[in-house]
Amino acid sequence: MSPSVFSNIAVALLVLGVIIVIHELGHFLVAKLFKIKVETFSVGFGPRLFGFRRGETDYRISALPLGGYVKMAGETPTDAITGAPNEFMSKPKWQRFLVAAAGPLMNLVLAVGLMAGLYVYGTQVPEFMSGQEGPMRMFEKLGFVRIAVLPEHVLDRRGQMHDLIVMTYDLHSEETSPVD
Repeated sequence: MSPSVFSNIAVALLVLGVIIVIHELGHFLVAKLFKIKVETFSVGFGPRLFGFRRGETDYRISALPLGGYVKMAGETPTDAITGAPNEFMSKPKWQRFLVAAAGPLMNLVLAVGLMAGLYVYGTQVPEFMSGQEGPMRMFEKLGFVRIAVLPEHVLDRRGQMHDLIVMTYDLHSEETSPVD
């Protein structure tokens, strides 16, 4: 395999890892808010590779990086449920629901935050999608349409000037039609 394949896999695992951490962090923070004992915060499944223990929680990176989990005291029916006030099943249903919903909500917050950041700060646009070399130019090169760029200019949301493309020409009928 080429080095670019390895770097692509590494980047994909890194992005997946960030999404997993954000998701599990949602469960973790809401559990801590309701004073539920969190035994394990893991990125990955399977055997523990490395990590550290702080307070009552074991923070770890595990062998299979395809997910993660937050293990809370009294979370599953197979756990020894003592009825302690810091166990998951000892909490009211609305608190357990919020703990369960916090992970997906954090994914939603991440998505909205990333999209807002891209909107506010912008992003690089590939050359084939930008300005004069946009998708309509491909159709022009194939002979389906002809594009007229008028001398008028428009401002984008950042205040930058762009040419106004308003007409296409059907090469077969020599008629013009407006572009929406």
